[in-house]
Amino acid sequence: MVKKLVLVLGFCMAVFLCACSGSSDVPSSTSTSNTVNSSESAEKDDGIIEFDNVTILNDDVVTVELTQFYEKEVNWAGQDKPSMEKYLTLKVHNNSDGDILFNLNDGYIHDEAVTIIMEDGNSGPAAGKTGTYSYCIQYKASPEDKPLDSLDDLYSLEGNIQTYKEKDNQLSDERNTRFSLAEILNGRTPVSSSSSNVSDQAQSSSIDANSEQAEPKPLSVGETITTDDWEITYVGAELTNEVLPGDTSSVYSSYVANDGSVVLNLMFDVKCLSSEAGSLSDALSKGVATYAGRYTYNTVEPYYDGGNRVSNAKRLALDPLQQLRIDYLIVNIPEEATTNGESITVDIEVAGEERSITVR
Repeated sequence: MVKKLVLVLGFCMAVFLCACSGSSDVPSSTSTSNTVNSSESAEKDDGIIEFDNVTILNDDVVTVELTQFYEKEVNWAGQDKPSMEKYLTLKVHNNSDGDILFNLNDGYIHDEAVTIIMEDGNSGPAAGKTGTYSYCIQYKASPEDKPLDSLDDLYSLEGNIQTYKEKDNQLSDERNTRFSLAEILNGRTPVSSSSSNVSDQAQSSSIDANSEQAEPKPLSVGETITTDDWEITYVGAELTNEVLPGDTSSVYSSYVANDGSVVLNLMFDVKCLSSEAGSLSDALSKGVATYAGRYTYNTVEPYYDGGNRVSNAKRLALDPLQQLRIDYLIVNIPEEATTNGESITVDIEVAGEERSITVR
């Protein structure tokens, strides 16, 4: 009887121990699962910089806004291992009354060519609609393109926005608008960034940086700004369909505006006073035209007279004491601006000084 009692007690103790062991495993398993989920969430939040109200282009065809930079791991076909690629996202609104084709191309970062690959989205939003488009940006290299070093590289991206109007399967009104994120962002704080305190940045971004700056000083025709490095005289402005070179007596090349638009040509006499060659981008930059008090245009194409041709001056360097007449073109102003008399003003940085020009 005693032996049977011992066996029964032993069996009960074994069952109890098994139950305790099983119960201790459950919290351990749950804890492991939570850790994994937490890690996955952190990866999704990492490597994102968001922007608010950063307009790259706003005309009668499209409004293009920068919304974010982000990075993610990509397994490209033919690659042995995944790479960490850098992306930007644009929000595009179709301002026209028909379908459009939208494209981003001809990109550079610090004068190094980049490849721009659309990840998703269709060719362009329908009339009155808004679409979101993500682009992978890579440095062009041989034998294959390579990822950007960091998200910070995207702050220096410049490129071309290409749009077409589409009707009855026919493309028309091609527009090519150059942009520079370095000029557009101009020190603006992102809404949020994984690399710094999000709440601090959100608080900072709620304050418009421009509201803290004094109004730029007006720049009048004939006025000269002189610094240690530059002597710059504002000559005047004109709206035109074509910018001609000085010599048109024989074959010549000119700058012709896109269909349905004109260029605002701000003319400057620029002289380099530095003992070393000076970049034109240090003399004139950040031109933004405002038409009719509400439409902004910030795509700039500087040119200079090359005799029988006008030459692009975007990467021009002036030798010491060299002087050139610069046609500082703000492009894609609607053609109606030549006849309706609406106001046109320009904010521009001249030799590092913020100035304001009233064209009319």
